[in-house]
Amino acid sequence: MKTTNRILTLAAGVAGGLLSQTVAAAPTLYGQLNLSVDQLDNGSDSALNISSNSSRLGVKGDIQIGGDIAGIYQIESELRADTAAPADNGVLASRDTFVGLQGNFGTLRIGRFDTPVKLIGRQVDLFKDQVGDARNLTRGANGSGTANTLARFDERPNNSLGYTTPELAGFKGNFQYSTNVDTAATATNDNDLISAAVNYAQGPLFVGLGYETIGFVSTATPPAAGDAPSIIRLGAYYDWNAWRINALWQKVTGTTSANDEDVYGLGASFKHQAWLFKAHTYQLNADAANKDATLLAVGTEYTLQKGVILYADYAAIDNDPGRGLTPFREGRSDNLTIATANNGDSASAFSLGAIIKF
Repeated sequence: MKTTNRILTLAAGVAGGLLSQTVAAAPTLYGQLNLSVDQLDNGSDSALNISSNSSRLGVKGDIQIGGDIAGIYQIESELRADTAAPADNGVLASRDTFVGLQGNFGTLRIGRFDTPVKLIGRQVDLFKDQVGDARNLTRGANGSGTANTLARFDERPNNSLGYTTPELAGFKGNFQYSTNVDTAATATNDNDLISAAVNYAQGPLFVGLGYETIGFVSTATPPAAGDAPSIIRLGAYYDWNAWRINALWQKVTGTTSANDEDVYGLGASFKHQAWLFKAHTYQLNADAANKDATLLAVGTEYTLQKGVILYADYAAIDNDPGRGLTPFREGRSDNLTIATANNGDSASAFSLGAIIKF
């Protein structure tokens, strides 16, 4: 009995020691409101529109478990600041939401969050969540857009497990696996996703190289085994005094060679006191005939104070006869009918907006 009591006393002491090291910091509430007034033109129709552009509200925090290990969590939801419709504002945790562990070994997460390939694009996009967002060319369904080629690569897949390595001499690895990108439940792994990237960030230079593949299955016309769509993406920027030069290249391999396409882009920004002037152009080249498109965007931002930015942008897309893209579909809450152009039409937008971050 004495031995048992000693063991129980020792176990209680160890547990108490671990619990004493577990410290939960107060959660951090954060968010962003991005609202704009836009004049949109899809080549055959035009409209004045109020848009909430990836506005969000979230809570995040960490719990020190012991040593260098911390539990981390985040719950982030989209806000539709331009409407009070429950269908638009009633989805909790619609954006990056996860729990995980963080320490000298790196970061492990489980939940729903942006892929490593998507994050490369976000690093180098000068017009993210504004008209002219590069995803209007880089994200869309590859190739002809038929039932078995609707793979999208700038996504936040469901059912994800992620690992980010510690930084070593500016290098950091990022890996993500989704058991099923389509549904909450995973009956099979036919629709799984693998996304991986290696990033280098040191001083004025950032370079990211990523690869992603989706085990895509169409219920209408399944592609042959081994024909899963994939992407290779390379993005970079370099800061030189008040200038930043951005570049991106990606290669999409579709379910057939006719669905392959490349996108490449180049941009530059110049900062002068509270002003930022920026421009970029992206070119989509498809293997299929008459499916190319060119995006051009120019704009300026003015920082009133930390976390408060005013902006004005103009963007346009020139489509081949087989394309119907616009420069104002991605990164914005309103999915308007006008957000799709007729094939071959040129589409444009002028936008005045404000961003408030807290």
